[in-house]
Amino acid sequence: MKKETLLPLITVILCCACSSQHSPMNDGLLIADVRSAIQTESPFSMKDDVQSIEYIPLETTDFCLISNISSLIADDDYIFLGNGKTSQVLQFDRQGKFIRQIGRVGEGPGEYAPYSVSNLSLNRSQKKIYLNRRYQSALVYAYDGTFLRTDTTFKESFGHRFLLNDETWALAGTDF
Repeated sequence: MKKETLLPLITVILCCACSSQHSPMNDGLLIADVRSAIQTESPFSMKDDVQSIEYIPLETTDFCLISNISSLIADDDYIFLGNGKTSQVLQFDRQGKFIRQIGRVGEGPGEYAPYSVSNLSLNRSQKKIYLNRRYQSALVYAYDGTFLRTDTTFKESFGHRFLLNDETWALAGTDF
């Protein structure tokens, strides 16, 4: 008797679970159709704001497995990204080819604590990259990966805000 009752009950539960209209892929996911927004005139047109869209697949090797990107910045020649899971700062060319790791985790000059790099800044004209660290001064590297100095202009960074030594704040977002 138990088998006769249990089998239909399991069948009903499985059918209900499998026939759900619920789609986890679309929950809370906003999709922006950038290509059509560029081409059409609408209240939300991006036609005047976006010149082009470029997809650059980044090379992954044993030296540069990408996961949890914490920051990303680019210029005309290079793409730099903060790899959140491994605390690496990686450099790619504009075709997506891996070039090098910038700095490394450690305690020596030019090295940084795990998960301390909060964002990246570029000085494009001087070809320098700044590794902005939480609660510490930035580390400055040349584009070729050479450690140049610790930047003591500011005390610490929080996201894209910088606490300067005179206790004022600066916001990131423009070239310097």
